[in-house]
Amino acid sequence: MEVVMSGLMDEREFHIFQLMARMVEMVFNKRDEWDHDDVFLFGKLAKRFNILIEENVGLHACVVTVHNLIHVEEDVFRFSLPDNYWCFAFERAVKKYISIPNNHKNSECSFAKKEQR
Repeated sequence: MEVVMSGLMDEREFHIFQLMARMVEMVFNKRDEWDHDDVFLFGKLAKRFNILIEENVGLHACVVTVHNLIHVEEDVFRFSLPDNYWCFAFERAVKKYISIPNNHKNSECSFAKKEQR
């Protein structure tokens, strides 16, 4: 990553970028469940990311979405792991399938037939 980003950002910006990239990797590339160590690691990364953003970019950059990262750790313990409750990638598909008329019996066949058309 350092070679690709060479000269594009200074050392502080690169450190912030690495933290963000690691958090994204943990959320989207983790095939099996998070263990407690993963949850605690994500919490530490999120807190460090927030601190660095505030110190290096300014308080104006700490928008709600950046601030909400620090609550992911407690949300995972309270609700579940990302692979169980983070469904934003599938919301469009769910809306699409809900709108397909069916008789609520063997609905998978109705969806498959609709996809074939």
